Amino acid sequence: MSSSREDIKIFNKDNVSELINDGYLFDSLVTFEQEHFTWPWKKESWECFLESNRDFSLALMFGADGVVGFCLFELFILDMQCHLYKIVVSPQVRGQGVSVNLFDKHLAELKGLGVSEIYLEVEASNERAMVFYEKYGLARGVIKKRFYQDGSNAIVMTGSF
Repeated sequence: MSSSREDIKIFNKDNVSELINDGYLFDSLVTFEQEHFTWPWKKESWECFLESNRDFSLALMFGADGVVGFCLFELFILDMQCHLYKIVVSPQVRGQGVSVNLFDKHLAELKGLGVSEIYLEVEASNERAMVFYEKYGLARGVIKKRFYQDGSNAIVMTGSF
């Protein structure tokens, strides 16, 4: 599957009802995360987050067979910051530029909103992800001890774009 053939739809607090009201699409997102993310949210957690007053941006990437990836940021527009919660890509399309395409397009959207700083937590053992983020100018920072459910540590990464 070529990354040029994928479509990306971005949801935020203004249009999230399209996602939630489309039961098939919403269930596809939840199922995709459960299949491909180490610590997935329950459907109720997704609903709670998306229906909250938080400012967020969710990019869903679709391939020929449905959802192939997504990226979720919480936005802090007054501070020009965003917090990457999750970026998940199907193992079947890894190494094909899908993560780069998804992240590039999502960052361009965020820049258009005035966001210029990003921070995230990444599992301390996930060297591949840290190298990916470093290509975007993010730097490794403090360690958050026992950050994840299994007790593993996270590295905080920050940067400007």
